[in-house]
Amino acid sequence: MSMATRFNRALPRPGIFRFLWELEGGGPTDGEVQSVRTIGRMVLYDAVLSRARITMVNGTEYHKLWVDTSLIEPFTTRMGGLYLFLGEIERLTDEERPLLKARVVQCVDGVDLPALEQALKDQRRYLATREGSEMS
Repeated sequence: MSMATRFNRALPRPGIFRFLWELEGGGPTDGEVQSVRTIGRMVLYDAVLSRARITMVNGTEYHKLWVDTSLIEPFTTRMGGLYLFLGEIERLTDEERPLLKARVVQCVDGVDLPALEQALKDQRRYLATREGSEMS
């Protein structure tokens, strides 16, 4: 095994960008873990329990996600602020909602959310066509 291969295995996965509404319905199944990046507005933060709650609106629906903040504490938070989290999403059982165990957090107030969503759609479309052409 080459040194580069060993080094790459030691690094955490970079995380696929997923919006909250993409995480609610899908994501990992029982006991699986998936590296993701997601964005949401901070609506609750409990430093004692190391838990935060983020929300995001898509159309007329509110989507929410619990975040385990034990790996990123202490961090300064502002209720209503827009935050980007990178970490591992896990679901212990099919009945439970997913939980994001965050390893990186960044305040991203001022991000143009419609432009971000459009850019991600364009990127996904491009990557899908590129993967399709490589298969041919």
